Amino acid sequence: MFHDVTVKDLKKKVSILEEEKAKAEADREEQKKQFEELSKVNEEIKTVIIKYAKKIKTLKECE
Repeated sequence: MFHDVTVKDLKKKVSILEEEKAKAEADREEQKKQFEELSKVNEEIKTVIIKYAKKIKTLKECE
């Protein structure tokens, strides 16, 4: 009897942990996707800034 109760309790705890793990993995994937998108945007911004910095430099040299 004692073992049956213990086994049921452990199964319940494992079930809860598996649900939490699934949620954590879904959150991780979402955050990974957001990070990749933000990294791409960051690279685009850096490219634009470098482009304008070069333009400013050439304009200053022309003065």
